[in-house]
Amino acid sequence: MMDIAEKDPKSLILVIADMARSSPPMVSSFVAEFARRLQGQSPALALPLTWIEQRLSESGLTIKQLVQSENQQQAADQVSMSNSIGSLRFLEAMDWREFVETMSVVEQTLREDPGGVYGKMDFATRDRYRHVVEKMAKGSRLSEVEVARKAIQLAREGAAGKGRDDRAAHVGFYLIDKGLPQLERTAEVRLSALEAFKRMSCQFPLLLYLGTILLMTAMFTGTLLGRRIPVGYMAGYLR
Repeated sequence: MMDIAEKDPKSLILVIADMARSSPPMVSSFVAEFARRLQGQSPALALPLTWIEQRLSESGLTIKQLVQSENQQQAADQVSMSNSIGSLRFLEAMDWREFVETMSVVEQTLREDPGGVYGKMDFATRDRYRHVVEKMAKGSRLSEVEVARKAIQLAREGAAGKGRDDRAAHVGFYLIDKGLPQLERTAEVRLSALEAFKRMSCQFPLLLYLGTILLMTAMFTGTLLGRRIPVGYMAGYLR
């Protein structure tokens, strides 16, 4: 429209007619940008603005109202985007390890370790303990918090019987040490066949090693005995 108004003003009415036939949506973003570009330009461009004003009047609106609405929407979008960027920066700077441990009920339960050792460990070790609790809960009817409480209960019993300085008074004794089977029985953990086999192989490594050799020897011997030796070969061998 601006080009036509400058080069061939008499043809501007045809362009406006084409726009009218296309029936553009009278949304605030379109009206605001349309008015911003045409206002203050050639007097001939007042005609399309008049047509827009007439279209809006059918809905009880004006160009000024839609421009104000669009400005408010853009301001709200800028505030929203600014808040989003600020939130992302906050999330980036946040110590997620501290957040997870602060919100974890399992973590708070394990910190009741009667030996007082758990809270002094580094994050990687504490995280390992929590993963053991999570794994045990998957094979038990108890929740992770209940499994952690069972471990604390066993540690307290160990502290009462052997003293707070004994290994049995530390919750880790029942999560990654020799007390693990006891905790599994207390939590009624159901071990998979593969896990049970791994446990047995760790307890009796020599038996597993010798058993594998004997099995392979028996299979190899059975294969040789199962083959048929040619009669001619046997006769020549006997001579």
